[in-house]
Amino acid sequence: MFENCIFESRHGGFSINSVHGIPDQVTITNSEFNALGDTHAITITSANKVLLENNHINADHMERSELAILRVGSYWTKNEPYEVKELTIRKNTIRSNIENKGISTIYSGKNAPPYTIEDNRLYNVILELKENDLSTDTYSQK
Repeated sequence: MFENCIFESRHGGFSINSVHGIPDQVTITNSEFNALGDTHAITITSANKVLLENNHINADHMERSELAILRVGSYWTKNEPYEVKELTIRKNTIRSNIENKGISTIYSGKNAPPYTIEDNRLYNVILELKENDLSTDTYSQK
């Protein structure tokens, strides 16, 4: 569990992955993510359960509109079985200096379950979600 943390990265961002085995549960609350370059702030490629709640995710140095600030899965493994089993992204604030993708789940893998994306505040970003994701009460402003 990470609470009241600050994560900063110029390249690659914060990654939840299976490098040292599949994480059982990752919870990040009341924290701040700062992408200090043209990069993802958060990438989630493998976990049994992830909760991101009440965080501030800032991407003030983006140059590419096709790059997601918070990405689930990978383009290169999108046709392989999913590895993120349960995901909730709730009550976060996501900001970008250019219009781009705030949260993307479209590359989460074959037969990925529905993820819960709710009550987030998006500034200058959009959602790019799988058809089966559960998205509610998102506030968006350009």
